[in-house]
Amino acid sequence: MKDNKIGIEEEVREAAERIDDGNKSADPPKLENGKWDPNMDSRDLDKISLTGSQRTKGIAFLVFFSALGLFLFFGNVTVGGSSTNAFGAVYNGFINLFGGAIWWIILIIILGNLGAHVYFRYIKKGQVQNAFADVYNHDGWVKTCLYVLGSIYAVTWTLFVSLGMDMPEIIVGDATGGNVFPPIVKGVFGIILMGAVCMPFLLNYGLLEIIGAILEPIMRPLFKTPGKAALDATSSFVSSSSLGVLITNRLWKNKIYTEKECVAIM
Repeated sequence: MKDNKIGIEEEVREAAERIDDGNKSADPPKLENGKWDPNMDSRDLDKISLTGSQRTKGIAFLVFFSALGLFLFFGNVTVGGSSTNAFGAVYNGFINLFGGAIWWIILIIILGNLGAHVYFRYIKKGQVQNAFADVYNHDGWVKTCLYVLGSIYAVTWTLFVSLGMDMPEIIVGDATGGNVFPPIVKGVFGIILMGAVCMPFLLNYGLLEIIGAILEPIMRPLFKTPGKAALDATSSFVSSSSLGVLITNRLWKNKIYTEKECVAIM
């Protein structure tokens, strides 16, 4: 009973904070470098006054890019005689462009991550202040061990697949490396890159706000999440769970989800 009361109090406090944030500034948002912020909050969008041409352009963008986003993430196409999700077809085409070189690209990324970790965490610890350095400044020794092991694993797998070198079965066998690198490592690599390109079609042109407003009365009572979570969860189910994680993380950073809602949606 006490836990339920604490949970209700937390929800009330979070809702009050969101209301306070929306009431802090009644002034319309300002242009930054001649452009509006693409991640602008819905409350700020309502404060903007548009000219006729801007309104027409905005509606055209909404219709075209939202339709493109819906097709990519929820539409099906026929490839090689079989029906597949449009995003999956784009993803597969992107991956196939690299051929066998994709393993070397992934290896370079993994080794680069290890190098950046060592440089910012141990060599230049606290001496460099930027967003890139902040990613590694708070890493502990556990991550160091994981990065080193991952790098060894990546080097071993790449040499085995690309050059045909004999490597330990415990690393490159079907139950180990064969079950990790092709479906997971390569898969996540492609999904993150293509998701970063395609995701704005769903999130940045008004579709998310429309669906959120329509489904808020359903999602909030049933699942204790915003209406926008419906688009998030559906795209995750239809396209890729990794893509759903990217969308959820993006909306959380934009303060559309609270931490509690983010965890619930994940």
